[in-house]
Amino acid sequence: MTTAATKTATGYADAVPSEIVLDHSPARYYEAALLMIDQEGDVMVTKRSYHGGDGAPPDECYGRTLVWSLASSMDGDCTVDVDALRNDLSAGGELAVLIDRVIAGHSVDWDGRNMVGRMTDDAHDALSAIASALDDNDRYTVA
Repeated sequence: MTTAATKTATGYADAVPSEIVLDHSPARYYEAALLMIDQEGDVMVTKRSYHGGDGAPPDECYGRTLVWSLASSMDGDCTVDVDALRNDLSAGGELAVLIDRVIAGHSVDWDGRNMVGRMTDDAHDALSAIASALDDNDRYTVA
C-alpha cells in the first residue's frame, strides 16, 4: 500500500492513500504509517509491519531514503487521519515546505565504501524540524 507523490511545486498530498488502518497483533507484530523520501526525491506514504527485532533496509541505514513514523499501532489498532496528513502535505503545508528543503539539500554520494546520503545544513535543519513536528506519534492518529 505505497502511494508515491508526483513532484509538484510543494504539494505531496497525492502521496496519501484514501485510508490507512494500522493493525496490532499482541506478541506478534505491529504496523506503522511512514513518510518516506527516496534518493530521487519521490515522497511516499506507506505502512510497514514490524516483527520483533526487524532491522532497517540498507537504503534507510545509509541515509539514501529518509523515513519518519506518522503513526503506530504499537499500543493497539488505529487509523490515520488522512485529511490532516493531506493538509500538512499540500502545497504550502507545514510538512510540504520542510520536505522541499530536505529534497533540495539531500544528495547521495560515494564515501569510499558505500553510497550514502548527505545533507546541506538547511536540509539537516528541515529534517530536524520534520522529526520535531512528528515527534508526537499521535499527531495523525484517530483512535
